[in-house]
Amino acid sequence: MSISSRGEKLAKFDVEPITFTETDANGVHFLHNDALIVETVIGNHTICRILVDNGSSVDILYLDCLEKMGIKKSQLMPNSQPFYGFTRNSFISEGLIRLPLTVGG
Repeated sequence: MSISSRGEKLAKFDVEPITFTETDANGVHFLHNDALIVETVIGNHTICRILVDNGSSVDILYLDCLEKMGIKKSQLMPNSQPFYGFTRNSFISEGLIRLPLTVGG
């Protein structure tokens, strides 16, 4: 009987590096420690000024944003889990929804 071990199988990803040029820095005041702000397509709508904060573990769209996207409050799935940390108080969201997300070309 022969036993051999295989190395851990890793997923393969095509990863394009994210790079910035001096043109991208136009209007940025250095030295700073700002979070990254991006634009992407969510649910077939271009959403501008998305704050990317690596210290946060939630993705939040405000109800007025969903309404502008044509998504009714009735389409949200109920949610009773409280959120903490924004103002040190807790709050319950209006609900949850899954939307397709496109980042990059």
